[in-house]
Amino acid sequence: MIGVFFMIMAKVLPDVQPVRFTTRTMDNGLTVIIAEDHSAPTVAVQVWYKVGSRNETYNQTGMAHMTEHMMFKGSANVQGRYSEIIDQLGGTDNAFTDRDVTVYHCVVPADAVEVPLMLEADRMVNLVFTEFPSERDVVMEERRWRTDNSPFGTAWENLWATAYMVHPYRHPVIGWGSVIPNFNLDDLRRFYETYYRPDNAILVIAGDVKTDEVFELVKKYFGKIPRPSAPVPPVVAKEPPQNGERRTTVYKEGFISIYLSAYHIPEATNPDIPALDVLATLLGGGKSSRLYKKIVQEQELATSVWAYTDESVDPGLMVIGAILQQGKDPKDVEKAVEEEILRIKEGGVAPEELEKAARQALADFVYEQESASGTAFSLGNAAAIQNDPDYINKYPQKVASVTTEDVVEMARKYLVQENRSVVTLLPKAPENIAEYIKMMEEGQKKEFKY
Repeated sequence: MIGVFFMIMAKVLPDVQPVRFTTRTMDNGLTVIIAEDHSAPTVAVQVWYKVGSRNETYNQTGMAHMTEHMMFKGSANVQGRYSEIIDQLGGTDNAFTDRDVTVYHCVVPADAVEVPLMLEADRMVNLVFTEFPSERDVVMEERRWRTDNSPFGTAWENLWATAYMVHPYRHPVIGWGSVIPNFNLDDLRRFYETYYRPDNAILVIAGDVKTDEVFELVKKYFGKIPRPSAPVPPVVAKEPPQNGERRTTVYKEGFISIYLSAYHIPEATNPDIPALDVLATLLGGGKSSRLYKKIVQEQELATSVWAYTDESVDPGLMVIGAILQQGKDPKDVEKAVEEEILRIKEGGVAPEELEKAARQALADFVYEQESASGTAFSLGNAAAIQNDPDYINKYPQKVASVTTEDVVEMARKYLVQENRSVVTLLPKAPENIAEYIKMMEEGQKKEFKY
């Protein structure tokens, strides 16, 4: 068995090259990660704030996302808006908010790297909060189209609210629809001042730069920002163990049926995560996965199926989902999922299947690092979620070390009924089909940046 194990490792890890980077921590607590990549004359600049829906109370849900929107409205010492300035440089920019982080990212020509550093430093402490009421309306409109009018958005929101009873992961990142209209500017300022600070941020620079030179620019703009005296408020809520299956059924106007199930798994730093990644890939990672072959191809129950691990600062979820063929019963999809999980628990996994799943689990992870921007995202995520940017170099070895026994153990340990939450979304016929189709077509045309 030892010989087979090392043969699999060699096949899984053929050309994974380590990412070389430098990490420095400034006196004010800002973590700076710099990765030189001279393959193209561009540079990615990203700021990862360790704040997301995880840090919100019930009356604040969506506040992190609302702050993200306001970050593009200008800062005290900059004339013009962030995106307009980056666009004039020939660059691109955007941002996103998630459960654990809010991330601002751009790519600019290498000779213009000083500009986004100046912009990011100024809006870290000097946000002006212009156009707050109108931007709050924009966020409400975004919620209407991405959640309230979306079958998948509705199902997704219900899944997290079903799986978590105590932890703020149960809140939607965009916020509850009843909370967003009640945001006020004073609360938003306090949220910004609490979490937007150098000791709660990670600055990642990757691309055509020289480490020492670009770090001098970082010191020029970020070095003068003081570290607040008060600590960042900790998240004290802990989700208790789930001791029984939870189910939610949602009826939604439209024509789509959706099946979602979620199993609690540990936090991203737990050593079980690589094996859980391989298990999820084996079950629902693409067209060669067990669930796709059974549910989509053989039984023709669904048009798509997937499985993945949502890795978080605090314990997360493994999610299995499917969009059903019209007229098919979600109970049949669930039965097929349960059968495949049982097959793994009782029958194990063949070495060649394990090798294929491990390679696939690594594929997206490695491919993302082929660009400077992708490398920056990988480094930032590892630093913010795993608290170790070098995790991106350790992870391939961890995945390659996963054994058949590990995968079986993960299925038996976590994929059990009492640890499962299930959401089924069933279609409700629209009162006016023509108007419904028109509304959905209009929604597909809407674009929400940030």
